[in-house]
Amino acid sequence: RNLVVLPDAGMHPDTAGFWERNPEAYAKTQENQVDPREAMGEFVKWVEDIAAVCHASPVFVGYPAGFDWTFMYWYMMKFVGKSPFGFQALDMKTFAMVVLGLDFRQTAKKKFPKAWFDVSTPHTHVALEDAREQGHMFIRMLKQARTCTTPPTGVPT
Repeated sequence: RNLVVLPDAGMHPDTAGFWERNPEAYAKTQENQVDPREAMGEFVKWVEDIAAVCHASPVFVGYPAGFDWTFMYWYMMKFVGKSPFGFQALDMKTFAMVVLGLDFRQTAKKKFPKAWFDVSTPHTHVALEDAREQGHMFIRMLKQARTCTTPPTGVPT
């Protein structure tokens, strides 16, 4: 969901520069904006409903989780007063580091196995499309982690 900007909110110059370099993605952020209270309420309910059906405790997954988690947690607490994740957040870069056997600073998408990428979900900087890309990637990472005890061939150890 695209959120209505909070009153008195400003844009950091680095963020403004990013959007200037990605005008199509920025234009998508301006479409169909909704009140943050409505969007966060729907999101929390959606996560809770899935968790109930799956009989599982949800875990927030992000790339980078350090950025995405702080944003989402603040908005959930501000507008809903709770987080269905508790404090459970998993950073995909850190997970990739472990699966690939790399040092953290060496872990970058350019070193990820091609099998983790899905050409039907390219990285566009459009939030929904990038979330789908990351979701597909995380499923592939998780499958590899569950079936493999050593890093894939060609990945430095």
